[in-house]
Amino acid sequence: MKILHFGPAGGERTTFSLLGGLTNLGHEVKTCNIHKLKLSMSEKAEKAINEFKPDLIVTIGGWHQHFDAAVLWQIIKKHGLPHVYWAIEDPTFFDWSSTVHLSAYDFVFTVSEKCVPLYNQRGTPAAYLPQACNPAVHKRVPPLAKYRNDIIVLSNKYQEYDSERCAFRHKCYHDLVEPVLQAGYDIKIYGRGWDDGMFSIPADKLGGYVGRDTVPAIYSSAKLVLIIQWDYDGHICYKTFEALGCRCLQIAPYTPVQAKFFQHKQHLLYSRSPEETIHLVDYYLRNTAEREKIALQGQREAYKNHSLTVRARQALETLQAHGFSVDYIQKKPSGQKAKLKEKKNAKARSKK
Repeated sequence: MKILHFGPAGGERTTFSLLGGLTNLGHEVKTCNIHKLKLSMSEKAEKAINEFKPDLIVTIGGWHQHFDAAVLWQIIKKHGLPHVYWAIEDPTFFDWSSTVHLSAYDFVFTVSEKCVPLYNQRGTPAAYLPQACNPAVHKRVPPLAKYRNDIIVLSNKYQEYDSERCAFRHKCYHDLVEPVLQAGYDIKIYGRGWDDGMFSIPADKLGGYVGRDTVPAIYSSAKLVLIIQWDYDGHICYKTFEALGCRCLQIAPYTPVQAKFFQHKQHLLYSRSPEETIHLVDYYLRNTAEREKIALQGQREAYKNHSLTVRARQALETLQAHGFSVDYIQKKPSGQKAKLKEKKNAKARSKK
């Protein structure tokens, strides 16, 4: 199947994109980057569709605010192509981003289970598809001395949005980060906005903004990571999957949706209070073997059930179940793996 993605280039390597997973399944995937335009957007979109002749259009996230989305939607509809949208900003920006162009989508995947009925009520079929890790990117790498800290935080601090949207993020900070700072642990906080003075974080605890390519090295160089979530009962932050993939033991705020996916002291650690955070930090900094065991189990669980390839398969199976004409193609094994598989199949047939 040929799948055309309209959006920024390089998306197949990020947590936000299904593109890498679709490619792994054997589909031909192409990105039309309409952020950098030499032609007009309508000309570039038409050219991409006419030359590639896709079976399916995929768009992801709220990037469409950066261009005239209505023009693109008209072109997609003119060609009669099914348009699938992955709403990775839900539920926090459901009204601000996800539903602005709702009439343009034939199907919506949302990272928030509670948003599914909201889409259906508006007449757009939707299904729950949480984020995931990309094992090709989110993996254990050699640690770097400049990133060696006992504890890290990898998250931007948001203050420009209303307090209701940020309420749970602030609770995460006060339950997880603040007690660790006050207790004087070796901690480094990476991301934008933390130097604004609101939380009075010492300058030597701030690592500033880091690019996505640096993320695996930072996780691999730390002992623990504190995860800040957007909300209590909406979705699982993509950083949860990143940290699991990189095999860094995380302390996360307890949320019901996370508890459906990952078990406490089996895949990660949950904290419900500042006191519990300090207890967990003390114990797992001193007990290396237990820390590394849980981190490894978490990585295995993420790779097995929460990779982008798994999500791509789930997405295609869901589209099929909703009546979309989707060819489900599983890439055939090659080389030595193919020979071993054929040998195993031949052996099984001989026993019949």
